[in-house]
Formats: sequence, C-alpha cells, structure tokens
Amino acid sequence: MRTITLIALGLALTCIGLVARPWDPAKPENPGATMTAQDTQSWSGILIDADCRAADAADKCEVTETTKTFGLQTSDGKYMKLDKAGNAKVRAALDGSVTKTGLIKVSVSGSMDGEMLVVDAVQIQS
Repeated sequence: MRTITLIALGLALTCIGLVARPWDPAKPENPGATMTAQDTQSWSGILIDADCRAADAADKCEVTETTKTFGLQTSDGKYMKLDKAGNAKVRAALDGSVTKTGLIKVSVSGSMDGEMLVVDAVQIQS
C-alpha cells in the first residue's frame, strides 16, 4: 500500500509540474540544447580563402583561381566559413564573373548553422 501511495504522489507531482509550466516551442526542453538553423539573413563583405585563413588568420587570404573553400569577412570584422554547397555556389558565381581573384565584394543570403554559413545565394558585387 505504501508503494502505491508513493507512486501516486510522484505522478501527481509530475502532473502539477507539467500544468505549472506549459510547453513553449521557443524554449527547448533540454536547456543545454540550442537551435542550429535560423531564418534566412543577408550579409555583405569580402570573400576570403578559408584554407589560407585556417593556416594564417593574419594573412589577407585573397581569393585565387585555385581557391576551393571560401569564407565571408564582414565590414565589422566577423568571419563566417561557408558550407560545402555554398563553396560550389561561390565558385559558379566567380566563373561567371569578370572579377575572379583578389578582394571580391559579395552579398550572401543564407542561415547560420553553428559557426557555418549555409548559403542560399551569392551575388558578386561590382
């Protein structure tokens, strides 16, 4: 009888906790969990050779014709590495552009996934 009473008390307290704290989709149940993808945003800045930056963050890391991985350096100094599909989109945009190397101004739309910029679209600026 004592075990049944304790189980009933535990269930009652659990139900009270659920009623007292309604579920909020904006707040994950696990407080350590974070949302990874955000809404689409746009950024402007300079394309950076991401491999060069990984090797030497102090270097300008201008884009060359052999650059395969890219990053975006914004005017406020924020750096974001592009995802694999974003690298392909940048390479395609560069192949169709007059400017193919150097400090290339771009506008990028996409979303952040942790430290990675997931690119939806990229536009080379003149």
